[in-house]
Amino acid sequence: MKNRLVFDTETYGLKPQNIVFDIAWSVFNKRSKLVERNYLVKETYKPNYLKSLPFYGEGKVKTYENIAKTTEILNWSNILTSLWMDIKEYSVSEVIAYNLPFDLDALAATNESIRGREFRIFNGLQLTDLYSVFCNFVKNRKDYIRFCIEHQFISNAGNILTNAEVAYRFLTSNPYHVESHTALSDIQEELYIYQTIQAKKKRYQMEAVSMPWKVVSYNAINMSNRRK
Repeated sequence: MKNRLVFDTETYGLKPQNIVFDIAWSVFNKRSKLVERNYLVKETYKPNYLKSLPFYGEGKVKTYENIAKTTEILNWSNILTSLWMDIKEYSVSEVIAYNLPFDLDALAATNESIRGREFRIFNGLQLTDLYSVFCNFVKNRKDYIRFCIEHQFISNAGNILTNAEVAYRFLTSNPYHVESHTALSDIQEELYIYQTIQAKKKRYQMEAVSMPWKVVSYNAINMSNRRK
């Protein structure tokens, strides 16, 4: 039976601030969840710096203060060892993340910053971008378009949103769900997204595509009309 790993990282922002301070992963197969891990990175988890970032807000800072009370704060090298051992022990063959390129860049940037080395743990494994998978899943679905329009999940450019939060809202029929935006909560939601789509027993695009939101027909038409 094929074992897969879904993971998520939380960083301080986009390049060059995409340094991981919170990481979580889960190994699973069709029958069960095999293992779930969550770590704060000792070298990069800086509560005072987190407080200085306006986009996190006081609520997010308090969330991480509570997480730090129960979650292991571990050296980056030890976290990578734990990740590598889980991949080997459970014979993981596929790695999944929502907006995979961002998380891979974050892992690479963090490993280069702390260890001065390339990140190679996922070499040889199938890499699945759940963002691309979801956009292909809803590509021509009118119910998804209706859902987004009804609840105003629309960007300033007039495109329907396709981020993980909206994807989870759609698949759970809960438009009021709000992501916690922590690594652990995100992998739990991403696992639900992946397994729900997989249960349909259809094959969708697995590799990352450039700007997956453009795959959705409604968005493609909207962008085409804006260029006229």
